[in-house]
Amino acid sequence: MSDVMIMFAAGDLPAIGNRVNIIDPDGELIYGKGESGEVIAHIENTAVVRMSYGLGCFTVKHMELSANNEATEDERQRIDIAAALKGCGMDLSASRLAWIAARLFDAGCRMLKMAGDE
Repeated sequence: MSDVMIMFAAGDLPAIGNRVNIIDPDGELIYGKGESGEVIAHIENTAVVRMSYGLGCFTVKHMELSANNEATEDERQRIDIAAALKGCGMDLSASRLAWIAARLFDAGCRMLKMAGDE
């Protein structure tokens, strides 16, 4: 696949489209603990997560990647686009590259497989 990870590091939000579990390591959440959902947007230092009962905004310390995070074909395309951007020297965070790749994908950009590609 590519060398761009969809996982996030401390301080870096999970990529849009990732499935995350909501955790509460410090016992400070009012809602969301134990829920899981899809990251649909980033707002400042939080990720907006679509859960079973609505939307929630969570910081990095309240999210972990879901084990159910197998990439769909569309997600693979976004990851490959982000890898191509990174390969062109774009020195941005993984979440920013993922955001740009998602916008390009939504606008119709696709990565073509070349002969010999896995």
